[in-house]
Amino acid sequence: MRTTKEQKEIAVKRYLSGESALAIISEIGISRSTLYLWVKQFRVTKKDNGNIISVVSYKRLQGKVKRLEEIVQIYKTINCNYNSPLKDKLYALEELYRQHSVHILCEALDVSRGTFYNHILRNKKQNTVYVQRKEELREIIQRIYDDSNQIFGAGKIMAVLKEQGIKAGEKTVRLLMRDMGIKSIRQEAKSLYDKEKKRNRNLLQQQFNPLRPNQVWVSDITMFRLKEKNFYICVILDLFSRAVVGYKIGIKNSTQLTKKLDEVQFKKKLRNALKHAVNRNGWKYIGVWERSPEKQRLHFHGIFYIPQMIGEIVEVKDYSTKSHRMQTTYQNTHFLKEFGRNDFKAIDIPNDISQSVKYLLKYIEKSGEKLFYGGKLPTYFKSDILDEDIACGFGVDEKKLLLFDNFECIDEGVLMGKVCPEVIEQMPKAN
Repeated sequence: MRTTKEQKEIAVKRYLSGESALAIISEIGISRSTLYLWVKQFRVTKKDNGNIISVVSYKRLQGKVKRLEEIVQIYKTINCNYNSPLKDKLYALEELYRQHSVHILCEALDVSRGTFYNHILRNKKQNTVYVQRKEELREIIQRIYDDSNQIFGAGKIMAVLKEQGIKAGEKTVRLLMRDMGIKSIRQEAKSLYDKEKKRNRNLLQQQFNPLRPNQVWVSDITMFRLKEKNFYICVILDLFSRAVVGYKIGIKNSTQLTKKLDEVQFKKKLRNALKHAVNRNGWKYIGVWERSPEKQRLHFHGIFYIPQMIGEIVEVKDYSTKSHRMQTTYQNTHFLKEFGRNDFKAIDIPNDISQSVKYLLKYIEKSGEKLFYGGKLPTYFKSDILDEDIACGFGVDEKKLLLFDNFECIDEGVLMGKVCPEVIEQMPKAN
């Protein structure tokens, strides 16, 4: 349901007059954080001169002043004015192209943006800004191409340009590269790789005695009959110990049988790793399994309390084929070695915790996945709470509340203190 400005202002007035936030959000059907955002936007302040101003109108005025200041700066730079001939205005604005927004430039001298773009991009003279920019881009593209040992294609070069603050589309970079006669050497390598994939490669070279556990796993699928029905069992063995790492039984002989077994082993291995982190390093965590919508790959998303880190956190920069730009992730070396790509992000402010928990709870409600947790959890107890101790609401109509870990405990109107083992011991128990 879309709420109007008047409805938002009425809700804010009700809250500021002392009405409970829970009653307001239940009636309107919004989250608590949305109400607090409205309060921040529509809270009005009365000045000494009697004028009343809100945060929204103040920010709007700030933007208008900034825009006018930029227009004044443009007038100080150019040698023409609002009433000058169109040709003079176009050439004056061309000098300031990419120094200011095109909207501001055209507004300052009352020039149509279409007319200005036509002048910049379609002028046949070779000294136009467009032609000069193409030449500058050629030099930068050539440098990035050479620095990557001629590996980067148009997509990656575009991402590097964006990282350097240079705006250029992938199509523009590809056309310039074609005009320059350069291309990624990986294009030919990809075709060779596709041919190699179709061949059955001998990876073990008849070396069936690895030197350490979990270095080489092998699998096989066997059919057996039970009560006149065919079943298929996929078993994974560790060649070092000859122990069964895992197995999966199905009614069809397909690649899905092996895939499901891999996921079962992945879950088991990660749970064991997190269990060791809890017992040996004091970790605490809460998380959920997630399957990506595009490739249906299994991931684990969680919130961790880490007093003692395992491995090291290193910064990794790579190219994202999904967003087509360079991305920076912070990966743990231990989990990178054991499980592959991972991403750890520090939570610095309470709002980050709220957003992370909302993400987990939203996925749980959508998929029905079970919540996993590790570390010692306190006993359930009853307590009244303060509004400022609520991180976020969730569930149907957000009737369930998530609290910050330093919330105040209140028993029948008596403030017992911040949550801790001693205070929990005094609170009435719910289990």
